[in-house]
Amino acid sequence: MTPALGVVARPPRRTMLLRFAVLAALAVLVLVVKASGVLSSPPPEAPPMPGGAVVVPGMVRATAPGESDLVLLRDSLGVRTVVAVGRASAEEQATAQALGLRLVELGVRDGVPTPAQLDTVLGLPGPVFLHDDTGDGPVVVLAGMVQLVRGVPAADVAARFTPAEAAKLTPEQRRALAAVSDAVGGSDGAYASVRGK
Repeated sequence: MTPALGVVARPPRRTMLLRFAVLAALAVLVLVVKASGVLSSPPPEAPPMPGGAVVVPGMVRATAPGESDLVLLRDSLGVRTVVAVGRASAEEQATAQALGLRLVELGVRDGVPTPAQLDTVLGLPGPVFLHDDTGDGPVVVLAGMVQLVRGVPAADVAARFTPAEAAKLTPEQRRALAAVSDAVGGSDGAYASVRGK
C-alpha cells in the first residue's frame, strides 16, 4: 500500500545534522537571552512626584499627593493603600474615599515611627504608597525601616538616601534605623516585633 502523499524519502544524513545543529543553536540562544534578563519584566516604577522612590516591590513613597497624583498611583502603579505618615489633608481623605483607596494615617510624632506604626505598615495589603508632606521627612525613615525588615542590608539602605535626605536625618531617626537593623539581626529592643516579618 502506498501512502496518500506518496513515498517520503528520508533526508540525507548531512541535512539531519544541519537541522539538529540549528535547533541546538536556537536552544542555546534562548538560554542566553533568558539569563541576560533582556525579556524580564521592568523594575518597579517610582511615582513621578517629588521624592518619588521605590521602597520595596509593592511599596513606593513620595510627597503628599494631589487628586491627580492619587488617580495616577491607582491607575498606573496599582496602589490600593495610601499611608499618610503624618496626617492626610481633607482633600486627600475625600479623594482616596472617592477612588476606593484605603487611607491609613499614622500620625508619626517627632519623625520616628513607633514599633506599632511600623508593624501596621508591614501588615498592609499592597501595593502601598507612603508619603509625608515633603517626601523627604519621616517617610524616608519609615521607608528605610521597611527596607531593613525586608532584608535590604543596612549599608544599602543608607546608600538609597539622597544626600539631602541623609542630611535631614535626626539623631533619633538614626537610632531608630539602627534599632530596626539590630532587631532584624536578632537583638531584642523596641523594634523586636519586626523580626521574621
